[in-house]
Amino acid sequence: MSEMIDAVWRMDWTEYERGWGQRPDGSTYYETEAEANAAYARAFEGRGGATPECYSNPGKPYLSVRPNSFPRKEKPRIRIKSGSSRAETLSVGVVK
Repeated sequence: MSEMIDAVWRMDWTEYERGWGQRPDGSTYYETEAEANAAYARAFEGRGGATPECYSNPGKPYLSVRPNSFPRKEKPRIRIKSGSSRAETLSVGVVK
């Protein structure tokens, strides 16, 4: 058995602040894996030198259920086979 879900690529951010530690800093959403991976790479461009007092880092992008606040350009659907969470079992298609 398989189930259809409306999915997007999600990237969760973590804020780091010297003396205070770390905390969640929100999420960003992308229509495609390519967009998410490009945003992830851009987040680390030009970094170097001394660590700032406060900064945010993204986590690796992953598939997530589309939040109501993220508008659709198209209607991507993800088919997930029951009883498995392995990426190899995903088949991605666009429903128009």
